Amino acid sequence: MNDLISRQAAIDALKNRWKKTRNYEGIGDDIAEECELYLKQVPSAQPEDWMERNKERILQAGMEGREIEFRIGGRLFAIREMAQ
Repeated sequence: MNDLISRQAAIDALKNRWKKTRNYEGIGDDIAEECELYLKQVPSAQPEDWMERNKERILQAGMEGREIEFRIGGRLFAIREMAQ
């Protein structure tokens, strides 16, 4: 199951909900801040390595005998599988 969400979107949703409810339900600032700290500590679910992020696309292009283009930091690269 791949259900990734943005960590920042979760923090923003928490802050928006807290702003709406704090006057009515008595939620304290300390609870909202503690929740935000916990969210910031959750490790990223996305691989940091560009090769890992693009591995399936690269392998699929190799099986189809085509070149694949991708960008890293605004620079354009191309990879193709070499005949063995």
